[in-house]
Amino acid sequence: IMNHNLLSYANLHLHSYHSDGMFRPMHLPRLAKSLGLGAVALTDHETLSGLPEFMAEAAACEIEAIPGVEIFARLDSAGDTIFHLTGLDFDPTHPAIVEFTDMLVQKRNENTRAIFDLALEKGIYQGITWEDVLAHNRYTDWFFCTQVYYALDAMGIIPLNKRYETNDLAFHS
Repeated sequence: IMNHNLLSYANLHLHSYHSDGMFRPMHLPRLAKSLGLGAVALTDHETLSGLPEFMAEAAACEIEAIPGVEIFARLDSAGDTIFHLTGLDFDPTHPAIVEFTDMLVQKRNENTRAIFDLALEKGIYQGITWEDVLAHNRYTDWFFCTQVYYALDAMGIIPLNKRYETNDLAFHS
């Protein structure tokens, strides 16, 4: 039930920097409150790691927090039809949900690491290691191109605002 003292609007699809968003989870309830929203959902890709911070800050801001997660799905085994499913308003501590999202995170990270290693092998990335990517993204358990770009930017290799101007075949081909 939304707080009816606020406008009855909600943003039900937000990402934090625990996946491919630009803000900490705690910033999302603050921003939503400043916009007059009554509720907000954190739906990071495949990971639940930002939810504790998000939920705590929403309670402090007195705005309704809705736990969520966005999951990549394939309609067929060939992978030709890919879409996203967004789950909302569940118990993020339920063992089955935790086990499932942990498995998704592990698979995502293995895939990202393989793409990263291939980019190093082909010379697309230079002067960076996987350990650098991990060190520059200590706040998350989920790794994809965004986390690689954060590390490249932090190390002065490829600025975030120039990432699409590079010959980045690793993640955008």
